[in-house]
Amino acid sequence: MTHMQDDHLIFFHIMKTGGTSFYRFLENAYAESDQIPVEMVESYRHIDDFSAQSPRRTRRLEKEYLNLLAEVGKHRLISKLHASFNFVDDFLYFYPDTKTITILRDPLDRALSHIENLRRTPEVNFNNLDSDMRSLIEELRTAPLEKMQNFATDHYCRKIFSNHQARTLAGYAFHDLEDDALLELALKNLERINFVGLTDRMEKFAEVVSYNLGFYNSYSQERLNVMPKENKIDPEERARIRDILAEKNKIDAILFEEAKKRFDRHVQDYHDALFQLRGGQKLRTLVPGEEATLGMESALVGEGWLEREAGLGGGCARWGGPGPSSVLYLAIALQGETCLNFNIVSVINDEIYASMQIFINDSYAPHETSIRDGFLVASVKTRNWQESTSGARIEFRFCGVKSAFEAHGVPDHRRKTIALQSLQMRRIS
Repeated sequence: MTHMQDDHLIFFHIMKTGGTSFYRFLENAYAESDQIPVEMVESYRHIDDFSAQSPRRTRRLEKEYLNLLAEVGKHRLISKLHASFNFVDDFLYFYPDTKTITILRDPLDRALSHIENLRRTPEVNFNNLDSDMRSLIEELRTAPLEKMQNFATDHYCRKIFSNHQARTLAGYAFHDLEDDALLELALKNLERINFVGLTDRMEKFAEVVSYNLGFYNSYSQERLNVMPKENKIDPEERARIRDILAEKNKIDAILFEEAKKRFDRHVQDYHDALFQLRGGQKLRTLVPGEEATLGMESALVGEGWLEREAGLGGGCARWGGPGPSSVLYLAIALQGETCLNFNIVSVINDEIYASMQIFINDSYAPHETSIRDGFLVASVKTRNWQESTSGARIEFRFCGVKSAFEAHGVPDHRRKTIALQSLQMRRIS
């Protein structure tokens, strides 16, 4: 794990991939003075136009563009901008230690979301658009969407439904390339991005990014810039145009498959690193009759837990959250028959606790519930007769999360599941 906040971080935001929610999460880790102010976003819009439409040699000799890069470089977190990858390429040339993050989305879902977003363009914004974009929006609002089959691609605003993610990554958002060349360039640039996430796995991606960048994971499941239900394309209309969109997004589909592989590698590397941390302890194996206790006041090796707070009897507890999965990594190898008791201080509500499933080393472990010494105790037994060379991964899964405000009207908006104070282990045989 490295602490990168002293370097620049670019969130490469591709439209309609859920990026608004994610860059707000990133902004929580940086001082306001390190972020691009909202009022400056309009001033930086020329970056997109110039980087997307000018060749590299021209860009890097253009004084106005270089001045814009220098202005942007005053901020350590670079978000809120929509730009082609050419901007990232230029920024990396002048600031080579910069780290980059992006999110990709299923191409059909992204295109459908973009259509919905354009359809609900406010009139005050609509009137300020150029004639081509106004014409496109009118067609999307009034004509059958099957007409997209005949959309010309000779104007940039029509290209946003055709391999948009690949075009943006390749640096050719406004121009056409042969499919093979487009795919090759998009994949090449994807490899240059440090962290690649997926729209439908943003919660896990936030864990990966937080761990690698060395800041607190404040990600919330609340989605920003989400389409209201009444503005969504109805299911029948979606079904009629899916084949049309699939045909227009073949390169994006290949790119998205590669993004999924990158994301899976990020998650695997993250889990491997957590297994190896173990708080400086050597891997321990209990002998029959031996007991061990893990308290949540210690430095936590895991994911999906909130900050520690007061528990019972002077101890400390941690709430699971903000997502429906919480994991502990123990520097103890589970061998023989072992009993594990999870001492729970509180639950956010009975329904969420009733949905709890416990997985040990990815295998489901049924639990029994009892009350002891003021704790709600979830007990499981494991059996492993083979010698183990790795620690234990314990995961708690729930049907959902709630805040104390939602559940009880208490002014605490953190999303939670259970408050765990300690884990007691005893090897039976």
